[in-house]
Amino acid sequence: MKLKKIIAAAFTASIAVGAVSVMSFSTVSAAVEDVEATLKGNAGSYQFYGVGNASNSSNVKSHPAEITGDGSYTISWDVEPPTNGTITDLYIDIVSEEEPAFTKTNYSNMNINITSLRIDGKSISDYTMSADAVQEVFENGKGITRIYLNHSDSTFTVNDLPASSTISSNIEITFMLTGIDPVETTTTTTTSDTTTTTTTVVSETKPSQINNNTPSGGSSSNGGSSSSGGNSSDIAANANVTTTPDVGIGAVFVGGAAAAALAIAAITLKKRK
Repeated sequence: MKLKKIIAAAFTASIAVGAVSVMSFSTVSAAVEDVEATLKGNAGSYQFYGVGNASNSSNVKSHPAEITGDGSYTISWDVEPPTNGTITDLYIDIVSEEEPAFTKTNYSNMNINITSLRIDGKSISDYTMSADAVQEVFENGKGITRIYLNHSDSTFTVNDLPASSTISSNIEITFMLTGIDPVETTTTTTTSDTTTTTTTVVSETKPSQINNNTPSGGSSSNGGSSSSGGNSSDIAANANVTTTPDVGIGAVFVGGAAAAALAIAAITLKKRK
């Protein structure tokens, strides 16, 4: 009877040791891949609306930027002189080739600000981005973040560039993108039965300028531009993960503790004999 009590007490102690010792960790990643920013529009004889678009002119070379996360990006055009083209339509498209679409709906904390605008090597210091310059649009089945610099149709107009701005050699736009990279925090709670690890991934909250109005007069083609730059849009990624104890690790603790307890019980019995 005494042996049964000793073994039962040892087993109970081993279970308690295993339960308290179990720990589990989870991680969440939110990568931005296959996203590109491109300068599109027309200026006199210069026209570019995306790689392969039939309306593109041969005298424009576009330099897009690959978006990889928070940072500064620059996109540009190089055009062949001697023609001077007056800018009538100009905007930046940021498009993801994979799901999810690069839009405010999917990245609610994303913020874009144009930090530099240069035409023919000269800085345009009087450029100011209007409140509705950034739009979420849909073309060819894809959601797009679009930043207008100059555009006009029957329902929507943006004239953020100085009047009668022209291009004779190049245009370069730099913008700052924030709110894409997640900030990860981990909280671990241990009880007598389980260990719960909660990992929350959040993006820095920024004010958004994007709305869901889709201009009716915008060009329906997409294109490519240059390498690093800034306007305004938003992204957020949140995830909570709750895990139960790792059974394998718990088994090791239980088995080890039980063996030790049984050994103690055997020694105790031997002495009593």
